[in-house]
Amino acid sequence: MAAAESVGWKPAPQALIDSIKQSSGEVQDPQVRVFKDAQGVRLLIAGHGASPRHPQIIGRSCLLVVTPANWSDFAQKISQIADVPAEPGSGNNGAIYVWHEQNGIHVAFPANHPDILTLEKSAGTVLLGLAQKDKSTLMAFFISDGK
Repeated sequence: MAAAESVGWKPAPQALIDSIKQSSGEVQDPQVRVFKDAQGVRLLIAGHGASPRHPQIIGRSCLLVVTPANWSDFAQKISQIADVPAEPGSGNNGAIYVWHEQNGIHVAFPANHPDILTLEKSAGTVLLGLAQKDKSTLMAFFISDGK
């Protein structure tokens, strides 16, 4: 959060933090920062808690909300960061990427693996989700603790 604050992000009002705590049971003790400029509003939420896909998997999470956002540019950049194919069923308004690193290379997990829960629970597994809702783009990043 210090890096965000060093480039102009501000701590969110307590009322916003309280509403995030109530609406998102996955993130414990969220740290929230807000950035406003002529292009719009950005919201950054970081914390520790349950995976958005499998609540029994615990890890670190970060959520970025951008309003408004150029969806196609954002989706392309996220795809490049993930560097693995989106999971089957990802549609025009969202995508989910799941991988682990092997020798510095992102390796995707097969979505139809019979024990996907065990694979995703492995320490360092990354889940990157992208969604578009109304004029906002949401990016969720989760890294498993291996617990």
